[in-house]
Amino acid sequence: MRSSLKFVDLHQAVSVVNSGDRIFFQGAAMTPNELIDALCARHAQLRDVDIVQIHTDGPARYMEAPCNEAFNLFSCFVGANVRKGVNSNKGDYIPIFLSEIHLLFRRGLLPLDVAFIQVSPPDRHGYCSLGVSVDVAYPAIQYAKKVVAQVNPQVPRTHGDGIIHVSQIDVAVAVDRPIHTAQAPAFTVVEQKIGEHVAALIEDGATLQMGIGSIPNAVLGLLAALETLQTADAFAGQHLTAAVAIVASDVSDHEMEDLTAAGCCAGRFHMEPQPSQLDWSDLDRLAWRIHDFNWHV
Repeated sequence: MRSSLKFVDLHQAVSVVNSGDRIFFQGAAMTPNELIDALCARHAQLRDVDIVQIHTDGPARYMEAPCNEAFNLFSCFVGANVRKGVNSNKGDYIPIFLSEIHLLFRRGLLPLDVAFIQVSPPDRHGYCSLGVSVDVAYPAIQYAKKVVAQVNPQVPRTHGDGIIHVSQIDVAVAVDRPIHTAQAPAFTVVEQKIGEHVAALIEDGATLQMGIGSIPNAVLGLLAALETLQTADAFAGQHLTAAVAIVASDVSDHEMEDLTAAGCCAGRFHMEPQPSQLDWSDLDRLAWRIHDFNWHV
């Protein structure tokens, strides 16, 4: 098992892609734009390269002329940066549930030659984090023939299944820049008015399934006065912060029950002071309590 990363320059990293290959792009905040741009710079050398993705942040040069002559896009989500491309003869949309996308790789329906990802630097045990946009990146890494990673010290370390060992990465490039963040745009007059009409229909105690976009955000922004609202949301932008609660490690069962009733179903440990000074028995007890309430951590 390899215990260190093999660093190369961007040109060498993307040279693993050949004509006729199928590539996966990790997306959202973790989009590996530097690798993608370097691949696009090779467009004249490539033909019939298929790209599979959910949603990428930043420019999608692979769907713009002349780069798009080399690439075909198969996207499981249609974002603004690829909408024109998906509606052309160089792109297509795959209608599929988010929860089933991993099966495209696991069942060999869309075999992957290369996966482009972005990770944190490895820890002392050789494990990198996939950061804040894991989704289907992990199964893509498991089933791709080659994995190319850009290693970025500004990628936050997240835990759970979003951890991979350096031995799973074939080649790496070093980058150092902030990851993408979501900036909620100002609502138009029409969006605000629609939000007002919808918000007026929602009663205290309602449970909502929110979609993605400015209108769901406008609705959520008008619901602050409702006290017992529960939401299930995929991507609610800045208004989702209203659903975040900070609790002490000795939070009571009653408080946990109230949070559960309000729709909370996940917890994140914010460890202060440094981990070496923690009483791990307290942390273990809290983890089991969260487990007893069927929360995710």
